[in-house]
Amino acid sequence: MTIHSVENQSQFKEVIASNKIVLVDCYAMWSTASKFVGPHIEKQLKESTWKDEVYFAKVDVDEQAEISEELGVSIVPTFFLFKDGQKVDSCPGANPIAILDMVKKHNK
Repeated sequence: MTIHSVENQSQFKEVIASNKIVLVDCYAMWSTASKFVGPHIEKQLKESTWKDEVYFAKVDVDEQAEISEELGVSIVPTFFLFKDGQKVDSCPGANPIAILDMVKKHNK
């Protein structure tokens, strides 16, 4: 599993459309919670049995304000799960257990 940094709106749309399951980490460099939870989720995903099935994308909300606005991010970090091109779930805040449960729930 590799972490993919999203650099623009068109790349974001392509990532969502071309991968079955996409976990999107909307983070901010200034956010202590983002600095904690992102690496923790990455580690857990790498160790999971479904690591090759989940595309992990990171969106810096300050750098990619258009994506952040489209997703309605109001808290950082916020994680979104897309399945088959559709947003199916989200988890605002730094709650690693809830984030991983969200991925497990939709990775069936």
